[in-house]
Amino acid sequence: MQRGERNPDEIEIDIIRLDGQTRHLQVFRREVLWDNKKQRMVLFNDITDRVQAEKALRESEEKYRLIVENSRDIIFTVNADGILIYISPSINKLLVTGKMN
Repeated sequence: MQRGERNPDEIEIDIIRLDGQTRHLQVFRREVLWDNKKQRMVLFNDITDRVQAEKALRESEEKYRLIVENSRDIIFTVNADGILIYISPSINKLLVTGKMN
């Protein structure tokens, strides 16, 4: 952040608790009117569970992608209209050689 730039109203930070556990926090800063005076309100939201779930989902998707892309079987998906939306790379071998083995 450059000098003179406004601080963001929302950030995500990691903290380490006294017990050594890392927690992921979402921090919000807002100006509010309190007793006819402008005050700053800071809210902390613990998003550790969400961050861990997102990480687990990314790892699972990567594992699935590697399995599908390296499989010798032809794997495909179609949408509700029956239009192909994905065909695994193994289709290339069939198209080039005419056989899967």
